[in-house]
Amino acid sequence: GINSQNDEADDEVTVVQVDGNNGVDYSQSFLKATLLEGEEHVIRNFGGTGKEVKIEVTHINISATPGYAKVQVTYDPCASDADCDDGNACNGFETCNLTTQQCVSGTPEGGGRTIQVNVLTDDYPAETTWDVANPAGTVVMTSGILSAGKTQHSDIIEVF
Repeated sequence: GINSQNDEADDEVTVVQVDGNNGVDYSQSFLKATLLEGEEHVIRNFGGTGKEVKIEVTHINISATPGYAKVQVTYDPCASDADCDDGNACNGFETCNLTTQQCVSGTPEGGGRTIQVNVLTDDYPAETTWDVANPAGTVVMTSGILSAGKTQHSDIIEVF
């Protein structure tokens, strides 16, 4: 795969920050972290939003062919229900799942919400997959194996 000739962090997940071009085409990149199973990295003030993104490696298997890692990315982790309240009663009362540190949406009036996942693949798209799980851990959306390299993949699902 893409890191097969790499001498650094062969059995770790690498976190890289890209500056410029929104990650499209050639851009300057910076190594921010190398993570072993059970480790996490927090990006503060993600994209200038004032919010955090937590990247946690839950499993690494380098014995499989190809090797793979399971990574959980949490946007703006919460510590209490107050962290989740957006002040809008029309979209339901949001709560904090203290186990996952993720906000759980309330039931909105008049329907659900949509989630859109955008992934830009590199030269090795078969090494990229993703899942979206609800707070109970049930996978509600999955990519399967991506086949087209250097392609923007976009999927949308309505959730309640």
